[in-house]
Amino acid sequence: MQLQRVVGLVEEDEYGVAPVVGAPDFHIEVTDSSIPIEGDPLKFESGLSRDLTLVRQGRYQPKPKFGGAVDLKTIGHFLKGALGSYVFTEGDRPGETNIHEFYGGNNMLLPSYTVYGHFDLFIKEVTGFLIQSLSMEVSNEWMKLSVKGLASVDSKTDGVPEPTALKLLTGLIPLAFYDISLEFDDEIPPGIVSSLKWEINNDIKSDDATGIGSRYLLRKPPAGKRENKLEMEVSLEPETLKYIEMFEYGEEGANSPQDCIMTTVPLSIVLQACENPDEKLTINFPDNLCKVEYSASGTDAIKLKISMDSLATTQILLNDGITSVLSAVVCTLENYVPELKPGGINMLDPLPVAAFSADVTTGTAPLTVQFTDASIGEDLIYDWDFGDEGSSELASPEHIYSSAGTYTVTLTVSNENGEDVEEKVDYITVSE
Repeated sequence: MQLQRVVGLVEEDEYGVAPVVGAPDFHIEVTDSSIPIEGDPLKFESGLSRDLTLVRQGRYQPKPKFGGAVDLKTIGHFLKGALGSYVFTEGDRPGETNIHEFYGGNNMLLPSYTVYGHFDLFIKEVTGFLIQSLSMEVSNEWMKLSVKGLASVDSKTDGVPEPTALKLLTGLIPLAFYDISLEFDDEIPPGIVSSLKWEINNDIKSDDATGIGSRYLLRKPPAGKRENKLEMEVSLEPETLKYIEMFEYGEEGANSPQDCIMTTVPLSIVLQACENPDEKLTINFPDNLCKVEYSASGTDAIKLKISMDSLATTQILLNDGITSVLSAVVCTLENYVPELKPGGINMLDPLPVAAFSADVTTGTAPLTVQFTDASIGEDLIYDWDFGDEGSSELASPEHIYSSAGTYTVTLTVSNENGEDVEEKVDYITVSE
């Protein structure tokens, strides 16, 4: 028996049906995981005995839950599952990060996933997994991730794969307390912020998908009222007294309750590991209704506990500069992970990216052009089309344009993971 406690995840094309090719997208190490089954046996109360004499099986529903550390490669899957709305923007140039945006829309049918839980001697495959709650919490150690949900059905397979067969992502960095910066009420909070927690709850009601004819869910259950709750602890300082004024009395500077005045404030959180500054997660909560609590105990330092309910009262502009959404939270994740799609994606072996440049793009015939490959990928195969019926399979070929004209140049690169094409229309202009 070997220690193997990981969780794998892949988004489903069809609710409750596990993708059959390449699943899961990744495995992550977990600090705790379990898959309890909800559903008490049916018990018949006999009219002839004081003891229990007849039982049958009741409803069957797996409720997976697991926890680990937050990282900026896999967190997108959980944000998509918890918030539901997703927009992807591919990087404009080779080597530029992709942008994933997540926000809480009004679609009541959230994405579903197949979860693979490894327990040393066996694997549980759980289909139809929906994220009921997601929390991210940090104090003075790792930033902790906690995921809880409900699912359709599960199955067990004895044995676990060799560690080398697991889809553990390279370059994955668990985030710690010093990887986090925040702005509260449009400023870095005065005093010391000692803890921060964000929790989403989707209020998914499995009773709405349970009925006559089956012990299992009959369809994907809808999500109900969504809650975005935050908690932050900050030290009591002369500069933080304003939080008591704002959240107890209604506005900064007040020393008694104000009628018809209620202060809401924005909160922005940025997660970014110093080892890989290209990857970043920005979480914006535009309006938060706050409550402040505090107490004195012995000679301990007094801390202000600020509890927040995020409000969907402000339009937030997305990355395209055109689309705005009304949401209590918008998350913008920058990394090199491809678009998150149902059916699975390749996070271990990224697709190649075609790119090239030329030393000259205009001149008189005959024009000699040196093309330089700037593609990204391993073991690439090159296919150049110079637009004048000329071609090459070299990485960085030289080509002579013998006739005047305007030429479109196309480079196709491929490897075992796929292919990509870079086309530059009317790139080369040759005159007499």
